[in-house]
Amino acid sequence: MKFKFLTITAILTLGMVSFAALGQLYMEPPSRSPESQANHQAIPQETAEPLLNRLVVKFKDQPTARSGELSVLDKTTEQRLQELGKAQAMQTREGVSIALSYLKTTSGQAQVALTNESLDRATMAALVQRLSQDPVVEYAEIDERAYPQMTPTDPLFATDQASMKPGSASNLGGANFSAAWDRTASGVALKGAGVVVAVLDGGYRSHADLGANVLPGYDFVSEDNIGVYTTANDGNGRDNDALDPGNWNSTASVGCPIADSSWHGTHVAGTIAAIGNNGLGVIGAAYGAKILPVRVLGVCGGYVSDIADGIRWAAGLAVAGVPNNTTPARVINLSLGGTGACGTTYQSAITAARNAGTVVLAATGNGSSYDTLYAPANCNGVIAVTSHTTTGASSLTANIGQGTTISAPGTLIQSTSNTGTTTPVADTYAIKSGTSMAVPHVAGAVALIMQAVPGITPDQVNIALTSSARAFPSGTYCVGKYNTANSCGAGLLDADAAVHAALNPPASSGGGGGALGWLELGGLIALAALAWRQGPHTRDGPGSN
Repeated sequence: MKFKFLTITAILTLGMVSFAALGQLYMEPPSRSPESQANHQAIPQETAEPLLNRLVVKFKDQPTARSGELSVLDKTTEQRLQELGKAQAMQTREGVSIALSYLKTTSGQAQVALTNESLDRATMAALVQRLSQDPVVEYAEIDERAYPQMTPTDPLFATDQASMKPGSASNLGGANFSAAWDRTASGVALKGAGVVVAVLDGGYRSHADLGANVLPGYDFVSEDNIGVYTTANDGNGRDNDALDPGNWNSTASVGCPIADSSWHGTHVAGTIAAIGNNGLGVIGAAYGAKILPVRVLGVCGGYVSDIADGIRWAAGLAVAGVPNNTTPARVINLSLGGTGACGTTYQSAITAARNAGTVVLAATGNGSSYDTLYAPANCNGVIAVTSHTTTGASSLTANIGQGTTISAPGTLIQSTSNTGTTTPVADTYAIKSGTSMAVPHVAGAVALIMQAVPGITPDQVNIALTSSARAFPSGTYCVGKYNTANSCGAGLLDADAAVHAALNPPASSGGGGGALGWLELGGLIALAALAWRQGPHTRDGPGSN
């Protein structure tokens, strides 16, 4: 069943089409089960997680001796561990044999053993699996470290940011950012540090909870006609001032409903990178990332030609008449869209940005459609984001359909805003809902991934997000027969699981892992994307989602 009562307001406040060729191609990566890992002698190291060299082993009681051997009770623990290591011999990637030695006995009469080499988690997990299967072993497990768990000092995190918390019985839609923040990359907390995220939207307002993370941007909103700047609402065309003057409309003759200023771009930017642990307001999904504001929307939305130029510029590509972008973005957030097929203007800009190594994300739109995505979310190569509620159910107004990549929290999202109803007045926070609010959650997760794995490609990011997504909760629309052809996407965003998936790429067909596995699987997705063709769509006019 599909709802078609789309008003102009819905078009402007909902979302764009996103038909990601990658997004609609959800492929399960090769298995990385402990059993398959144990069959490989060489397993790549996680580049951003600590190495391990301790495990806990408890032996079963064996009072009788094997033929020709001493009773196991007569052997020292050191001997038993050495023999166990030899019996379950493994090698590191460099070909070094892994040996075990005794460190101490726990209060539960298990032994803490050391490996002769520090191992990445995948190799240690494979070793533990082997040891556990030995008949003399009751159990074996990694002797894990425990760390202080980050509890942000931002007061609204505790009360109003369920989307950033782990999924639970009372918060099935949580995107689990708080767990990802407990990870480190090269000794630095995982917070999107060093990653630039471009927000192509209505511009931004300087805000105490955001300003320090905002880079100089650009205003791409051009004149509507010669000397007419109704959309821009700032009296001029393109310039280096990306501040949002407000997008209020007080006259119906302009072509869109009378409305107050939304401060949409500021809200989106705060969801991505509001400053964390500053005792103020909210925390962003990637609270250490930098926001590159690119103003492409104004009164009654914005033009595809301006948005396309903004995409190219944000990715560091040349745009005629505009100074080069000295801080290219690796992630582009498009919380905007309009009905209709993905045109050449959009597609060529998106393809160019992806070829430059930039991940492009867009909102599927808020048209209550069950089979249609808005543009540019329906363009090839876009990660198309739909939204869900705190229950994990698809939001009623969120578009879904073939080409949806993933679902993220998009209901009652608290973020940075401004009190002005027309022109800006003062900092505040506001709650908004829609696919526009879902996209910045995924953009934040991508920023965390890129900090953890700096050289990761757009295809690899797509795999990490989709392969780690949680299943839609039982009883919701997107479960079973309704999610045909992955019309709801791979599942619910899990930021921590996505980072883990990026750090543990799928094994290649040759049995190894790491870059080779990423390249092979990315190649398969690219080939499949070429074979897929998008169905027809109707409607026009980009707006904010």
